[in-house]
Amino acid sequence: NFGRQNLQKWVNFRSAPTPKPHAAARPASGASAATAATAPASATDKASSSKPHTDTGAAAPGAPRHDEGAADHVLRWLGMQGNDSSSAAPATPPLSAAIAKDGHISPIDPQAGQAPWMAVAIREALRFSGKVESEITQVENYHRLVTEDDRKGGRIVLDKKGKPVLDKNGNPKRAFDGASTLVGDHNAWCASFANYCLVESNYPYAQRPSDAGAFTYADNADKFFKLKEPIYGALRISKRKGGHHVCFVVGKVGKELLVIGGNQDDQILFEEMTTHGLIGYFVPLLYKERAKKDMRDGALKELDIKALQGYFGINLFKSQKQQHEELAAKSKGETISEKANFSQG
Repeated sequence: NFGRQNLQKWVNFRSAPTPKPHAAARPASGASAATAATAPASATDKASSSKPHTDTGAAAPGAPRHDEGAADHVLRWLGMQGNDSSSAAPATPPLSAAIAKDGHISPIDPQAGQAPWMAVAIREALRFSGKVESEITQVENYHRLVTEDDRKGGRIVLDKKGKPVLDKNGNPKRAFDGASTLVGDHNAWCASFANYCLVESNYPYAQRPSDAGAFTYADNADKFFKLKEPIYGALRISKRKGGHHVCFVVGKVGKELLVIGGNQDDQILFEEMTTHGLIGYFVPLLYKERAKKDMRDGALKELDIKALQGYFGINLFKSQKQQHEELAAKSKGETISEKANFSQG
């Protein structure tokens, strides 16, 4: 059960932690110390003199402790507190999630400094496992967790004289860049989710952050770089009916790619995708040199989808809608494709 209260106990990996503006709901997670050379530092980070976290001898992250189950171990891999609240957090995100479970090994195994935003994406998927957008938006609205103004709680609305406009309760009115909810086809949130993951890792977000196609636009050429081939953590941009879809590349599953993204059948899910509608793969420009290294190294791995499903849980691979359809079909003695056919946005 990934929906435990321990999911609220985040560990800030940065050597100079800066609370995110929505920290009233939960402490923030940022880029790791291991990625300091590639991740941009905010002005607050540069000004901070906080000392880095130190490793006090906690169990190695690459293997489960004797007293923890798979759920606790993956939380620890992602930097979240597991079942032992007294254990010290590792100084940087652990490098491996190769975890034995029922004879299988989960092969997600990022190297030091590799696509730190992926830990954020998987963290959020675990946090909202089995939840749809109407439930997610009650806790987090990714549309309003991207731009600086929105993360500060919105801009105060001023009148022509420069004075704050007050609401009926006498409080200053606030304006937001992002939509007020994740719910509805007109509030597609795949791009906002992707930009949120980047911002949480101290990478810049795209102009027009709720537009999945924006990563490819000319006015974002100073922020994002198009790759010749997919790598771990790359933004995958594709066309869909009525717009675009963006998600993150995880690895290969046969001839297809395994991705993780928001607003995939109204949830945060892993999905197998073909090249249908593909526009291209992108990374932050600040990550360009690391991306080139990954392409030279052939870093995109072949993944064992069954092992991943067994480890992370089926709720991260099949939407509520698909699971309900499968149950209904089974009750009628019918069979449907096991592969998800997600609606995306």
